[in-house]
This record gives sequence, structure tokens and C-alpha cells, in this order.
Amino acid sequence: PSSEYMSKQITVIHCWSAPRSRSTALLYSFEARGDDCVAIDEPLYREWLVAKGDSVARPYFKEMIEGIPPDPDATDEEVRQWKRELLSLKERITAAVEKLDANGVIFCKHMAKHSFLYDFDEEFRLEGIELIHRHLLLIRDPVDVLSSWGSSSDVHGNNPTSDEVGIVPLLTIYSKLESRGNSLNSHPVILQSDDLVVDPEGTLNSICAGLG
Repeated sequence: PSSEYMSKQITVIHCWSAPRSRSTALLYSFEARGDDCVAIDEPLYREWLVAKGDSVARPYFKEMIEGIPPDPDATDEEVRQWKRELLSLKERITAAVEKLDANGVIFCKHMAKHSFLYDFDEEFRLEGIELIHRHLLLIRDPVDVLSSWGSSSDVHGNNPTSDEVGIVPLLTIYSKLESRGNSLNSHPVILQSDDLVVDPEGTLNSICAGLG
């Protein structure tokens, strides 16, 4: 790698949330930062589908697994986007690093139920790059999550189990991170979803400060 490439310091923010918790709005907020940020939407989703197999029903299941757009007349860009789903989390982050200058940010929006696919004990590294992995837990009152479930049941399914709703996985993630020690990167930053609605600017400033 060139000396310029080796000097990169990239912060990777892993945002874990339940469905119906405004995670997409948060994803777009980070994407709006501009050239210093790459936003990645659910990079573990395909791997989760593979792991769950026939036990879950999701739109475009086969197309997602194969990385093929459902529209036979898809544009080249749409074909590229669907093929991108075949990449692993590490491959997606590696591609994002290539787009960023030093001190860039990669924002990964994850569903909490995908977290069993992430190795919290041995977070991956890239040769010549200083990757700083930070974790953000986006939480929302479970009653509010369930109350809005019907409006997205076609996407999330009609089986709102504790795993699907994300409460148990979020607790598990919190426990894993807190058990890693007292380093700055061990402790997750907690974001209450409703705060984004009440005070978007103040909340985003606070979150960015907390994440460094």
C-alpha cells in the first residue's frame, strides 16, 4: 500500500437497532455528511437470510441470496447494487475505505437480530489502515415498536418474536460490549429513537461527540 493509504484512520460505526426504530432516517443523516462518510444498509442481511433459510419469509428472498435484481429490465446501476449484496461485511467495508480520505467514517446500519453473525471479540482489521470500531445502540420502547409493526409486516414478517423485535439481541450486544473491558471502544453509545424526533440536531451532535 502507498504511504497515503497506510495513513488512513477510519471510524466504523456499527448501529444496532430493532425494526421500526428510525434506523433508516439515521442512516440517511450520516450519509448526508458528504464525502467523509459512506453509509452501508444492513450488510449482514443476506448472510442472515442464508443462515435462517426456510424459517423466515422475506420479499425477494431468492433474488437477495443470488444477488440478482427482480426486474429483468434493471439498469446497470441496479444490477450493480444487487450484486453488491453478495459481498461480506468485511468486503463492503474494504470497498468503502477505498472511497474515503483519512479520518473518514463508515456507518453500518444493522438489525440487532443479525448480531450473532458479528464477531465482537475479534473485530476485523485491514492491513495498513487504522480501523476504529464503535458501536451505537438505537433503542425504542418495545410497545411503540410493536404498535407500528403492522405498517411494515411485508418487510419484517408477521411474527414479531423477541428476536425479531430486537430486545433480547440488543441486551446481548450491550452485555458483550461491556464485558470487553474499560477501553473507550468497548462501551456502546446509546441513542433513544424518540430523541431524534424531538431534537434531531442536538441529538445528532451528541451522538457524534459520543462516538468521537
